[in-house]
Amino acid sequence: KLTLKNVGRVTLLALDNGSFLCVREEWEGIRMYGDYSPAEYRIPETPLLFLPSALKPGEPVDQSVTFKVFSDPDKNINFKETGTITQSIRFISKELEDVTIAGTVFKKSAVVEKIITGQQNSTSEILYLAPGIGPIQRVVTRGNEKQVYTVTSHAGSRQPAAVGCKAAFHSVR
Repeated sequence: KLTLKNVGRVTLLALDNGSFLCVREEWEGIRMYGDYSPAEYRIPETPLLFLPSALKPGEPVDQSVTFKVFSDPDKNINFKETGTITQSIRFISKELEDVTIAGTVFKKSAVVEKIITGQQNSTSEILYLAPGIGPIQRVVTRGNEKQVYTVTSHAGSRQPAAVGCKAAFHSVR
């Protein structure tokens, strides 16, 4: 007997350089099931809690995840498992903020910082989420390089992001 539970929808979250994440809304928050790029893809051994639903301002949520890495070393579209990567991830919810983007004020936006520490580097990502819209800005810092992704348009009030959201990207050095 097959029992289906409607605990959320699967979403492909487009990132830079043709990359995307496969995420699913669940009771605990948004879980990541895969991180895909043209060069490789990473599948967590257990679905990664990508954005917890119950973050309290200032209280970190820590987790560790091991990804299976699949790549195409022969460049013949024959991806195979080529290793693993282990990362420590810390989420910290900040106080609600009013965020202004291109003259538009998004009141009481949630701010979540995610710090990823890998085997050789560390990445900080700050995500700004506007009520009724979802992600409006993402700031990623790797070493001395900062990348800012900002929503340029959105349609309606669907969560976590409206269909047809468009974002602009720029690097800040």
